[in-house]
Amino acid sequence: MKRNFVRFLTVMVVGIMLKGCGKKVYKVTIPSETPHDNITYEVNIIHKNYYNPTDEERQYAYLVAYAMTHGEAPIIQTMGTNVAINIAKENGVNLIDVFNSPNYFSGMHDGVWSISITNEDGKLEWIPVTEDMLTDELKEAVDLAFAQNFTDGSLFYYKRQPDSKMPMPEEFIQEGDWIFFKEFSK
Repeated sequence: MKRNFVRFLTVMVVGIMLKGCGKKVYKVTIPSETPHDNITYEVNIIHKNYYNPTDEERQYAYLVAYAMTHGEAPIIQTMGTNVAINIAKENGVNLIDVFNSPNYFSGMHDGVWSISITNEDGKLEWIPVTEDMLTDELKEAVDLAFAQNFTDGSLFYYKRQPDSKMPMPEEFIQEGDWIFFKEFSK
C-alpha cells in the first residue's frame, strides 16, 4: 500500500506542478499502519506553467519542432520551443506569429513546415511534416517547454558545426552541439 501511495503522491505533485498552481506549500502525510510512523513532507510548488498555448499553437509547435530538430535529443526540441516562447513573450505576440516571422525559424518551404534531405544526385528535396511523423516523445518534449523554461530566456539558437566561423556569444547555454543565447556578441 505504501508503495502505491508514494507513486500516487509523486504523480500528484508532478501534476500539481504542471497545472501551474503557483508558489504554494503543501503538507502531505503518508499514512502507515501505526500512527507514530506517519511521515509528513512539505512540498513546495515553485513554478507555474511557463506558457499556456492554444490548441492551435500547441499543434503548430509540434510541427515546427519536428521541422527544426527532427533526429535531435528531446531536450533540444524542448529548448528550441522555449526559444520561440521567449520571443513570443518578449514581443507580446502568439507562438504562431513567432513561427511565421521571417529570419527566426527555418524549416518552412512554400508555406509548409518541411524537412530537407539531399538526394543521391546532390539535389535538395523538401518533405512536408505531417501528423503521422509526430511521435509521442516529440509531443512530450514540446509540452515540457510549455511547463518550464530551460533556456534562461534565450532568444536565439543554432547548431554549432565543427568548422563554424560564427563567433560564440558572450553568454550562452550549450546542450550538445546546440547553442542557446539572448544576444549576439558585440
